[in-house]
This record gives sequence, C-alpha cells and structure tokens, in this order.
Amino acid sequence: SKESHRVVSAYALITVDCLLTTNAVRSASGSYREALQIINEHPEFGHLKEQWFGAPRIVEREPIEPVYHRNSGGQAAGTYPDRGYVTVTYDTNSVGRPIRVRVIDSQPAGLMDYRVMRKVRRFVYRPQYENGNPVVGRGLVYRHDYRYDERRLMDGEKESIAKQERARAKQAAQAQAARDAEAAKRQAEATESFELAEVSQPVESADANDQPQSGDIEAAAQLPEQAQAVDVVEQADQVEPGDDAEPAEQPEPLESSESDAPQPPVTDIP
Repeated sequence: SKESHRVVSAYALITVDCLLTTNAVRSASGSYREALQIINEHPEFGHLKEQWFGAPRIVEREPIEPVYHRNSGGQAAGTYPDRGYVTVTYDTNSVGRPIRVRVIDSQPAGLMDYRVMRKVRRFVYRPQYENGNPVVGRGLVYRHDYRYDERRLMDGEKESIAKQERARAKQAAQAQAARDAEAAKRQAEATESFELAEVSQPVESADANDQPQSGDIEAAAQLPEQAQAVDVVEQADQVEPGDDAEPAEQPEPLESSESDAPQPPVTDIP
C-alpha cells in the first residue's frame, strides 16, 4: 500500500549513511530529517525512531591491526602469544565524528594506545537525533583486543611501557587521595553539623522556657497588691472601727478534769 511504501522509503533513507563516509554531510542530514518526518507520521512505527536515531550508530569503522609489531608487517597473529587490549571512550559530534577520544584502560600500558586512538578518530557514526535535530552523543566506549610478543619488544618499548604504568599508577593514587579527602571533608562537615545541632537544640529550648511570658509578668505584678488586700481584710475582721468598740470576749478556761488535777507528791515511808 501507499502507507507502507512510505515507511519502506524511510528505511531506504537510512542507506544514505554512505554519504557520511564521503563527507556529504548536508545531503545525509537532509535525508535523515526526511526519514524522521515520515516515521513521525506513523506512530505505530515509533520504535524505528529510537532504533535508528536514539543513539549514535556506527556507519564505518576503520580496521585496527590485530597484532602489535613495530613495522606493522603482515606476520600472523598466531606467532604472538601475549594478549593486550586498549579501551577508549569518546563522544560524537552532530555529524557523527568521534571527539574527545581518550584511553581509560590498556594493557600493556601505552603499547598500542596511540594507534587505537588514531583509528577511532576516523570512525563514522550516524548522529543521534532529538526533536528532529542532531545532537552530541556522549560516553561511547570501544575496546580493541590484540596480540603481541613481549620477547620481541625492544628496550625502548619496554621502558615506555614502564613509564606509562608508573604515570598511570600515580594518577590513580592522586585520584584516590582526592576522593578520600573529599569523603573526609564531607564526613567532618556532617559531624560538625550534628554536634552544632546537638548543642544548640537544648539551649534554645531552655531559653524559650526561661523567658517569662506577658501573662506571667502581669500575674507577678499583681501578687503584692493581692497580699496587701488580704492583710487589710484580716485586720478589719479582728478590730471593728469606732471608739465604743467593746473588747473582744476572752474565751472561758476549760474545766479541768480529775485526771488533769495535780496529784500530791509521793513520799517514801521509812
């Protein structure tokens, strides 16, 4: 049908990847945008958008020598018993070219680092697209495994490997020291914050509780007046005003019982 033919045409447009290998970047970019437009018109084929343009896709990878030898001759890999590798990381720009290529691991250190980096820079990728525009692809990783013969290495190559290993070990130690220092700093800051919180919390509570409130101040101010009023009332109850006031009646003495009467002294009879 016509609909399926247009989608198939979108798939055919992916074959323009070859234009990138000839530096026909403008033509390739136009074809990619047309393919995205056709896919967007068919939501049922949305998975193709992610599959084709969701990340950088390799178009051309220049081969890297499978063995290491000084003159890049054609000796068979079987004659090189030792194994080595180089792992690099890089980004891709808006036209699919690797940028910021760097080695993150290699063994032996430095033996084929430069060769691998030089080849990786010649890789060609279909760019990653977002919202119809090419964007930078980040964090790509490539590992190249190869063979070599340690017995055939010259003294200069061995010295270069040893130098690279020392430099790498120093960098690793510095990075670890920086991480340890940062962790210690964060731990010290956390401890200091905890101690400050532990000290300041009780002080704030005590200050808040010890401060008199306005109601307490007014109540305390009224206490002397209330005490004075109580004294006046008590005096008024005891003495009536006026000169003709009769003396207060004295309470009659209680009659003492026989048990309370004094007993005669007891004398001893000779």
